[in-house]
Amino acid sequence: MRFKTAIAAMLALGLFAGNGVAMARDGRAAKLSHGKWEGAWKDGDDSGGYSAGSVQGVYVLRFSGFQNGTGTNPSAPITGLAILTFDGNGNVTGTETTNTLLNSGAGAGVVCSGTLAGTASPNYTVNVDGSGSATLQLTLAAGSAPACGTSPINNDFNFVIVNGRRLAVSSSDDTGSWSGDAHAQGGD
Repeated sequence: MRFKTAIAAMLALGLFAGNGVAMARDGRAAKLSHGKWEGAWKDGDDSGGYSAGSVQGVYVLRFSGFQNGTGTNPSAPITGLAILTFDGNGNVTGTETTNTLLNSGAGAGVVCSGTLAGTASPNYTVNVDGSGSATLQLTLAAGSAPACGTSPINNDFNFVIVNGRRLAVSSSDDTGSWSGDAHAQGGD
């Protein structure tokens, strides 16, 4: 029992002297603050921050909002889905399908779909605090309704890393505003 007490005292003294930093079993440093672990640094990154490599893989984005209109269509509600593939090096591509309820006539619905790609590389960035942005263009599928617009359509968005498997996403520009969540495919 004295041995366990001595080990606990040495660990506590080490945390106090090391300003709350301890080594995890795998050798990575982790920080203990106010009794809770704040995270672990990876691959020698002692800043504890995020990077483009923090967002990697296939994410399913579900969003809703409003599309700005013209003339008899001052604005229209939209909902949509996108599949986004982040390469971990700052490049994202994907596909998108948006459902728009136009305000003209009896409220006709229009489905617009196409592919998403960047015009430059890298086309997404991640700041150390987990916020980021992506600059993409939507190229509409052949045969899309005229109400969908003219390709390519700028489709830029901002996001915040919620955890390793989820992003909070939003966009607002001269074409409209929307927000949603992107979940890693196969995740929760």
